[in-house]
Amino acid sequence: MIPQKINNILCPVDLSPFSLPVIDYAKRMSRHIEGSKIYLLHVIKDPLDPIYQCEMEKDKVFECVEKKVHEMLHQIDEADENTMERIKTIVKIGDPTDKILDFADKEHMDLIVMSTHGRTGLSRVLMGSIAENIVRKGKVPVMMCNKQSLMIK
Repeated sequence: MIPQKINNILCPVDLSPFSLPVIDYAKRMSRHIEGSKIYLLHVIKDPLDPIYQCEMEKDKVFECVEKKVHEMLHQIDEADENTMERIKTIVKIGDPTDKILDFADKEHMDLIVMSTHGRTGLSRVLMGSIAENIVRKGKVPVMMCNKQSLMIK
């Protein structure tokens, strides 16, 4: 089902080089849709992943990771002052597929825009990708972006 108007765009990001250009694409799309908002969602699956650079006691790691992710996402936000007020950053902890689908459903997202490639490499091939699960299980339209093409569910 295609919504009459796209008000809420969910842009899940894993902070890999593949996901960052998708944020720019969502911003450009949003500029053409009056009143639309972008929700940048990062899901922390493993707080000990080196991308977060947190070295401390285990009980403080989640707090550290959440702070670093917000800092990273806010750096992305600040790059474009024209859309900054329409972008909200969210950090969740848990299974990325479950958290993305749950957020899209509970927060009434109209569209999900995400990258087809992430940081998971070989494990993505062996265990199935988050992007594929979102396309199969999602209740809203999903736009998959990569460098070569756009695919719309």
